[in-house]
Amino acid sequence: MDYGITVAGTQVTNRNMTDVLGDGTISYDPETLTLTLTDASIDGGDGSGIEAEQELHIKLKGSNTITCTRSLNGTSKGIWFKSKGFIEGPGSLSITAMYGIYTIGNNQPKPLQILDGAQVSAEGDLKGIMAGITTISGEETIVKAKGDDGSFGCTALNLNDQLEITQPTGASFNLSKLAICAGRRNDIVTSWVTIQKVDRYNLYIAGTQVTSLNQADVLGDGTVSYDAETNTLTLNNANIETEGEGLSTQIDEVIIKLEGENKITSEGSGIMGQTLNIEATTDDSHGPGTLDIIASYTGIRATSSLNVCGGAHVTAESTGSYAILTQFLTVSGAETVLGMKGEEGTYSGFAPELEDGLELTQPVGAYYNEDTGNIVNAEGEAIKGEWVVIGAPVSVESYEIFIAGTQVTSLNQADVLGDGTVSYDAETNTLTLNNANIETEGEGLSTEIDEVIIKLEGENSIEVPEGFGIYSDASFTITG
Repeated sequence: MDYGITVAGTQVTNRNMTDVLGDGTISYDPETLTLTLTDASIDGGDGSGIEAEQELHIKLKGSNTITCTRSLNGTSKGIWFKSKGFIEGPGSLSITAMYGIYTIGNNQPKPLQILDGAQVSAEGDLKGIMAGITTISGEETIVKAKGDDGSFGCTALNLNDQLEITQPTGASFNLSKLAICAGRRNDIVTSWVTIQKVDRYNLYIAGTQVTSLNQADVLGDGTVSYDAETNTLTLNNANIETEGEGLSTQIDEVIIKLEGENKITSEGSGIMGQTLNIEATTDDSHGPGTLDIIASYTGIRATSSLNVCGGAHVTAESTGSYAILTQFLTVSGAETVLGMKGEEGTYSGFAPELEDGLELTQPVGAYYNEDTGNIVNAEGEAIKGEWVVIGAPVSVESYEIFIAGTQVTSLNQADVLGDGTVSYDAETNTLTLNNANIETEGEGLSTEIDEVIIKLEGENSIEVPEGFGIYSDASFTITG
């Protein structure tokens, strides 16, 4: 009995239907009208790889190929459905021919369905896919088509299960041209067309939405990636600059993992979210992961909570608002450091929870004020425009040397007065004045350390109306 189906020129009959080509890769079930391909390799020559007179379901298992001759005057067809055609997964099928999939019988277009996770690639020198009403379904289904005279033509296109045309960008089905078109003039697409499901996450990097298509390389430079299963956004030496928000999300419990040195420069907020966890990957050769944020608005805004941990080194600076706004702030990990600086204030929220021995280390005497809900200096004043640092306690060594009343310590010795003009090297007992202008009502410079070297660079001055310019109980040297 002949079932009206040919495979590579071989008629499918009741005698060969269990093994059509004799290699165990193709079988036919007349009750379900199903031709099953299992890792099949079909050579259609100048004709058709598969040709069916009546309704046919092609079931794909494993990886399958159909190859036909592609000649200038040829009319080879990878699959020729002359009636309803179905291609079902979960396997894959790659087709090359003059017409990849051709669904026309009696000069009339016939319906085509691709479904159940089938992964189909149809490349034709003339047409990739040419069909009647085409329906594509199944979250795992992927269809690709390419043709020099048109990649994907049909009388109507129905996409289900969140499938969409992802390539070319902006392409759509044009009813007047009965084809997938793109561009300003709605030109028929002749490059690769891809249809697949796209998961869109409520997560944006510099205005770019993270999707299942770009999550492995969100910005296209290899520095930002996202793992949807673990809600982890990884920054790997990322440099994010934007006029809007640097990073914004409505996904709860997002983990921001830092690798290398990262920076966000934003004219909006640096990071906005609900519950945010910032952690680092520590590498012995590269040190802890870091993130420096400079934002015109809030540095970090977490509507629920912010957790900085795992040795992350994070600085959040706002030039127009608060450095950090959140309800609950937790900082943990012996090597974790959090720096905050805001024009309107450093931090607003409930009392920060500092674990693993971490403290407010800068400025000296800073503390959280429960009445105002922010961090204040030793005098109880809100800290604005000045760095506040949370980190491990630092042992401070004080030196018996004073500049305009400020004692030199191991914390300030690199920049004693905060203007870059005075520094001290404790190992060599060298105090360097670099274009310093010291004005004070007390002693300009006083020390009890023996054999201090005062090194002069540039033009320096000490103005002391009522005290000593330089006072020492020991010997010292002034050198240029």
